[in-house]
Amino acid sequence: MLPIHFVAYYLDPNHITILLADANIDTKIFECFMEHTQTEEEALDMYNEFHLFRNKMAPFEALRPAWRATKDPKMFWTMFETHTRFLGKFARCLFSTPANSVSSERAFSIQNIIHTKLRNTLSAEKVDKLTYIYMNARILKSMEGLSLGAMDLPYELSDEQEVALEDAVMEEDNEEEAEKSEEDEGDLY
Repeated sequence: MLPIHFVAYYLDPNHITILLADANIDTKIFECFMEHTQTEEEALDMYNEFHLFRNKMAPFEALRPAWRATKDPKMFWTMFETHTRFLGKFARCLFSTPANSVSSERAFSIQNIIHTKLRNTLSAEKVDKLTYIYMNARILKSMEGLSLGAMDLPYELSDEQEVALEDAVMEEDNEEEAEKSEEDEGDLY
């Protein structure tokens, strides 16, 4: 699961009584806020607003009428949007995103092509990267005949070559992750 999935789960007012499972999830939530704000200060403000919401502290007091709309998280956050600096708008957008839009359906279809029984140990991050590569390769192929300038490809890759290239990129990512893990372990001592 990606950090935004944890944020969506814990921003659902129906899950207000469910405690954050551990510090790792709290870190992922902050990472998501960092990704969706301009500065670290804004991310900290959003993070503070998140914890005010989770603890039903001002401006999220339990007596506010918005708490009667918990069955509709989008409406709940629409009611609180004007009372928060960042979190209300972010949450409203999050709960307004259609799960069955054409682009998301296409991405899920591509992920099903990539994440097969043979490749079932791929992490979510790697599947996302491969999906990105797959979707953009199709866009470049569809632009055949158009001049791509510096991006002109001298030849087309066969399916086998594309898979080999993806595997090489994935192997390089694995090596980088292993090096980073070794560095992190060295930092502990």
